[in-house]
Amino acid sequence: REVQEDLLMKSMEEIKSKVVSIKAKANDKGHLFSAIHKKEIMEAMQKENRVTINEEYIDLEKPIKEVGEFDVPIKIGNKKSSFKLVITAEK
Repeated sequence: REVQEDLLMKSMEEIKSKVVSIKAKANDKGHLFSAIHKKEIMEAMQKENRVTINEEYIDLEKPIKEVGEFDVPIKIGNKKSSFKLVITAEK
């Protein structure tokens, strides 16, 4: 765990440039049928960018329930960073 935290600390700057995309089912107004939780964000980051972030480091106040672009904050100890999450409607 300490090794993983250490690696993440080193890649905090690199994470800022990352973009993660998730497609989800949404209605005509852009509201998602199922909210996007930390676990889905973590899995998408791993799959698209080969960066592993534990769910506990993703500092979302609540699950995301609409399409759009979001800054997802990451907090490890007293260090903070973020990356862009793009949620698009699944056709």
